[in-house]
Amino acid sequence: MTKHNFKLIVNSSLALVLVGNLVLPVSVLAETVPPTRPVKADICNRITASSTEFDRRLAEREAKLAQKRTERDVKLAENRTERMEKRTEKREERSENRDEHFAKLMERADTDAKKIAVTNFEIAVNAAIEARRVAVDAAITTFRTGVDSAITSRKTAIDAAVVAFEASTKTAFDKAKADCIAGVDKATILATLQASLKAAREKLATDRAAANNTRDAMKLLIDAKKAAFEKAQTDFKAAMEKAKAAFGETSSEDEDSE
Repeated sequence: MTKHNFKLIVNSSLALVLVGNLVLPVSVLAETVPPTRPVKADICNRITASSTEFDRRLAEREAKLAQKRTERDVKLAENRTERMEKRTEKREERSENRDEHFAKLMERADTDAKKIAVTNFEIAVNAAIEARRVAVDAAITTFRTGVDSAITSRKTAIDAAVVAFEASTKTAFDKAKADCIAGVDKATILATLQASLKAAREKLATDRAAANNTRDAMKLLIDAKKAAFEKAQTDFKAAMEKAKAAFGETSSEDEDSE
C-alpha cells in the first residue's frame, strides 16, 4: 500500500502544468514527467531520488521554454520587418504613380494659372497622404508597443508562477525528507507530500490562467488600432475632397477667363 501511494506521489509531483505566454504557448512545461523507477531502498531514499529527478526534468523544461521564447521573439521581429518592408514598397510604388499622374497634369496645363493649380493640387494631395501615413504609422507603433508590454507582463507573471511552484515543491520534498529522518509515519509523510504537491499544481494552474487572461487587453489594442486606421482614412478622404474641389474650381475659373 505504501509503495502504491509513493508511486502516485511521484507521478503527481512530476506532472508540470502548462504555463503559457502572449504570443507563444509554453506548453513545454505541461509535459508529464515520468515517475522515477522505484529502487530497492526505504521510502526516504526514494523521496530524495524522486526530488532530484523532479528538479532535473523541470530544469530541462525551463531551458526549452527559454528557447521557445527566443524563437518566438525572433519570429515576431521577422514578421514585423517583413510587413514594414511590404508597406514601404507599396508606398513607394504609389508615390511613383502619383508623380507620373502629376507630371501628365502639368503637361496638359497650358497656362500659368493651370500650372499653379496643378502644383497646389499636388502639394495638397501629398500633404493628405503624409498625414495619413503618419497617423497609420503611429497607430502601428502604439499597437506594437502594447503587444510587447502584454508579452512582457505575461512572461513576468509566468516566471513568478514557476518560481512559486518550484519553491512550493521544494518545500514539500524538504518536509518529506525531514519527516523521514524524524521517524514520522510513512503513510503520513506520503499523504502530506501528496497534498502539498497537489496544492502547488493547483496554484500554478490558477496563476497560469491569470497570466493567460490577455484577451481583453489584446481586444482593446486591436480596436484602438482599427479606430485609428479608420480615422486616418476618413481624414484623408476629407482632405482629398477638399483638394479636388479647390483644383476643380481653379481650373474652371481659368477656363472662364479665357
